[in-house]
Amino acid sequence: MVPRLVSSVLQALRVSWAGQCGSQHHDLHDRSACQQWRNDLRDEFPLLFRWMQNGSQRATVVGDDVVAAFVNTLDPEAPLKPRLRELLLSDVLGNTADDPRKVRILDAGSGPVSSVGSTWSGIDVEVVAVDALACEYNAMRGHFGIVGPAWTVPRVAEVESLSGVFGLLAFDVVHCENSLDHAIDPVLGLEEMLKVVRLGGPVILRHIVNAGAQHAYAGLRQWNMDIQDGRFIIWRPASDWRGTPAVWVDVMSHLVSLGLLAAEGVEIRSVEPPADVVVGE
Repeated sequence: MVPRLVSSVLQALRVSWAGQCGSQHHDLHDRSACQQWRNDLRDEFPLLFRWMQNGSQRATVVGDDVVAAFVNTLDPEAPLKPRLRELLLSDVLGNTADDPRKVRILDAGSGPVSSVGSTWSGIDVEVVAVDALACEYNAMRGHFGIVGPAWTVPRVAEVESLSGVFGLLAFDVVHCENSLDHAIDPVLGLEEMLKVVRLGGPVILRHIVNAGAQHAYAGLRQWNMDIQDGRFIIWRPASDWRGTPAVWVDVMSHLVSLGLLAAEGVEIRSVEPPADVVVGE
């Protein structure tokens, strides 16, 4: 429960941020879904407010892993995540690549700050962070006086529109962690990720299994991702009050049918939490 005073402050800030950032959001093919998505933001702000507030104050509570993770994202020397280094050197089929001298990484749905890291000895690493709520997040950063490396600051881009923003084959790898299930259309978002990554390049998804169901579909958590019989599934139940139908998509089969993925081009590592899915041609 958010205290009444904090709730009032949050409401004022939310209205202010909405006024600054409302024009940053672009309607997709389903305008009603876009409006519902914006309405769901109300449940996200208290959590984000407290997370950034605690991080900005450098909470000293021993064992506060959430705050520690936030502080670590602001380290300009944060090393690139080992899994990304691994994927940049060997694709999902096990084909090895020459040691790259320069890599370009897209962190899709990065949240307030990108956490992928940026340093790799001898390698020029460019990280591009994007999030549909980048404007609101950057307003929050300003409110709390949070300053971090430029690469951690996201720019506004919806995952469903990536190729329109960056063009095709623009990145060596795409990283997406605990955010695709917040999207208006996660299947379309994944299609877009495969369009902006180079041919044969990996798209890594790291998400909690069935996060929507686990959180009772609160806020932006409207979708579930699951591994069923070795297949990567995106689904949600029907909702009468939202007026949305049930959706169940075998993602691998869907992407193969669109020519965006080779039949064998998916690697699934089930981890608790989250599940690690790598998609690539």
